[in-house]
Amino acid sequence: MNSSDTIPFIAYLNYVFIDKLAQNDVFKSGETEIAKQFGISGYFYNNEAETISRLYCLLVVPKEVWGSNQKYAELLGTIDESNTLNLFSFVRRRKNDLKYTLRSLRNAISHAHFISEENGFTFWDVDTKEVEHFRVFISHQNLNSLIADIGIKFAQLSAKIIVEKNANLET
Repeated sequence: MNSSDTIPFIAYLNYVFIDKLAQNDVFKSGETEIAKQFGISGYFYNNEAETISRLYCLLVVPKEVWGSNQKYAELLGTIDESNTLNLFSFVRRRKNDLKYTLRSLRNAISHAHFISEENGFTFWDVDTKEVEHFRVFISHQNLNSLIADIGIKFAQLSAKIIVEKNANLET
């Protein structure tokens, strides 16, 4: 599994692995040690930067690697539209569908159009005339649910890609 096709899946595995390690007291003491080393207080691994990194790997990278091809469409087709849209508090949007929402969220992440707030994140996207057409708030808890859901879908899709590649190698 060293292909760009599987980077989102591998990134998700890394997050699951590190999140599991983060439960360990040695990991927690490492967080404290790093905070002291850099003269900061209250550092913890699962922070805003980590969240944005996760979203980048799960939303931006696949679109750049796969483009608008069948794999990306297949991924979108596996995500429950109603439940996913309910994770967001929409302030502004032109369309009420999952494809538009994830595309606008992906654009917001890739252009750093987001604000980290105490209870979550606000993301926004603008059109080619710099007119804002999308603004959404999502709580930390709902964002973690979104990341987990998309990550699991990538796990399933990546397994399928690997099986297809292995089958092609055998022929």
